[in-house]
Amino acid sequence: MNAPFTYASPTLSVEALKHSIAYKLMFTIGKDPVIANKHEWLNATLFAVRDRLVERWLRSNRAQLSQGNPSGLLPVDGIFDWPNPLQCLVIVGYLRRC
Repeated sequence: MNAPFTYASPTLSVEALKHSIAYKLMFTIGKDPVIANKHEWLNATLFAVRDRLVERWLRSNRAQLSQGNPSGLLPVDGIFDWPNPLQCLVIVGYLRRC
C-alpha cells in the first residue's frame, strides 16, 4: 500500500495543544471537561503529546527509509522511555512558548 496519504499535521502552538487535550479528554477518555479530575486531564495531556511524538517518529522513519537506511529506524517503544511527561513537552517545543 504505497498510495499517497495526506493528513493535517498537528500544529505547534499552545492553543492547538489545548484543543487537542480537550478533544482527547472528550473523545478518547470520554469525559466532560467540566467534571474531569486531574488524573483524567493528565491522561488527556499524555495522549495529545503522544500523538505529536508519534507523528515526528513516523516522519523520521519515512526519512530514513527514503534514504535507503532501514537500519536507522527507531522502535516505537523507544520514544516513550522518558521518565517525565513534561520532558516530552520540552522536546516537542511547547514549554518554550508558555
